[in-house]
Amino acid sequence: MTDTPQHDSSTDSTPASTFTGETRAQATQIGLILAIGSLFSLLLVAQVSLAPQVQSETELRHSSTVLADMQEIQADRGVVADGADGQASVLRMGDSYPTYLILAQPPGPYGTLNTEDAGRLTVTGATATNPSAADHFDGSPIARETTALEYTPGYHQYDAPTTRLAQGVLTEEYSDHAEPVAGGEVVDGRNLNLVWTTGDIAASQTKPLTLRTERLSTSDRAVRVEQSTETPIRVRFETTLSERRWRELLAAEIDDDTTPAAPDSDGDGRYVTGVEKSDGTLTVSLETGVSYRLDMAKVGWRTGHQPGFPDDSEPESAYLATGDRTPVVTEGTTTRLTARVADDYGNPQPDVPVTARVETDGRLAGGATSRDRLSAGDGTVTFEYTAPEVTRPTSETSERTERVRVTLPDASGGDGDPRVVVFEIRVQNTHD
Repeated sequence: MTDTPQHDSSTDSTPASTFTGETRAQATQIGLILAIGSLFSLLLVAQVSLAPQVQSETELRHSSTVLADMQEIQADRGVVADGADGQASVLRMGDSYPTYLILAQPPGPYGTLNTEDAGRLTVTGATATNPSAADHFDGSPIARETTALEYTPGYHQYDAPTTRLAQGVLTEEYSDHAEPVAGGEVVDGRNLNLVWTTGDIAASQTKPLTLRTERLSTSDRAVRVEQSTETPIRVRFETTLSERRWRELLAAEIDDDTTPAAPDSDGDGRYVTGVEKSDGTLTVSLETGVSYRLDMAKVGWRTGHQPGFPDDSEPESAYLATGDRTPVVTEGTTTRLTARVADDYGNPQPDVPVTARVETDGRLAGGATSRDRLSAGDGTVTFEYTAPEVTRPTSETSERTERVRVTLPDASGGDGDPRVVVFEIRVQNTHD
């Protein structure tokens, strides 16, 4: 009987324990991959749900930041209009979403800043109480174009309003209405605070932007005015705010006991007789029988990257104002004749050439009959005039009138020309 060879499994087979170890490792890897995938899927689902909320919260927070920055710009406009030097504020135009959002993100919140046409700001019926200023402010309408400053957000979730600064009032502009955020004092008692603004800004970005508010015609003084004839003084301007909102803003100034039809002042310290809006234009009517301080200014907005305003942005000299045009002096003595150069806003104009010419007798400084001088920083220009002797019998004390004409460049010289002032100096004779 032949013996059958026996198969030695120990020499040609893999131990079962080896298969079990590799399988476990592979299973562990697969399980880890599946766990990571599941975790990532859960994270993606969470991100899809969370991202809009995070974006909205970021945009809402940025909108509040912009509003605070615009209030700073509103304050800059006010102090510069009152005569302060130019101011600079930073407007934080945009933001970024949190970095822990691993999904692809759109660009962060951003905004566009523009200057927009805001129509005309107009004053009617105002005549200066100073005779020299009244040659210029004679009751004719004072009407000039002005601008608004607008920040429009570029958000993805939060439906934020446009923020607008016009006529000194900061508003939030929605699709169907506007709401005031911070009011301005267009009328404050008997003070009329009127500021015309200008600029050419169109900037869209996420980085902070420096906005400069510069004075083009400002002063700490005002023109005293009263109504011309029987016509009340009225202020008109275009506005996006409703008449009701303006009545709320001017509530402390409105006198319910007077009306535009019966505007006589009753002396109670309130001088607004009516607030009416028609075709987008608001009309504020004032009481008659009192004088007002017409405080006018022009300011400009520009970004830190824009050059300064050109010279033609500043108003030209418009008239000469004086105090006493008929001084009384003694023969042979010297007196000072002072005039002030002012622009269309009633504010001083420095470095303007002014000419004085003696039309009758007497001499200016240095014995001249004509002299030229530049106006000072406050707009004033002064000439020294020496009166002649008055020859009369010693038994008399007599007086004669001498004339000195002071003019701005290009003055016509005719009667009523606001660029001409004539001093009529009363020279008195004295005797032992």
